[in-house]
Amino acid sequence: MNSIGVFFQKTIRRIKAVPKFLKDKRVALWKKLLIALGLVYLVLPFDFIPPIIPVFGWLDDIILWLYLLYYLRDQLDSYDVPHSEALDVNYTVNSGEGEENE
Repeated sequence: MNSIGVFFQKTIRRIKAVPKFLKDKRVALWKKLLIALGLVYLVLPFDFIPPIIPVFGWLDDIILWLYLLYYLRDQLDSYDVPHSEALDVNYTVNSGEGEENE
């Protein structure tokens, strides 16, 4: 997959991790406030770039959220566990050493 595809996949995973991030009691309050203020900025009628032209009007919102997701990337990525770990599957792979194959 190309680098743009990987970028979008990581961004989507980080967005999906935000609710878990906000519910986690170990996360510092100021980091939760960053997310909350980012959400407030999305719904406020005030923007640094006025929404006169739709695509350019959303540009400041997109840049803000990409920065927030990048800034909090290490913590947000920690909520993205592989499917097998999420199911708490523990298994040991037997190397077959010292055993007879039938």
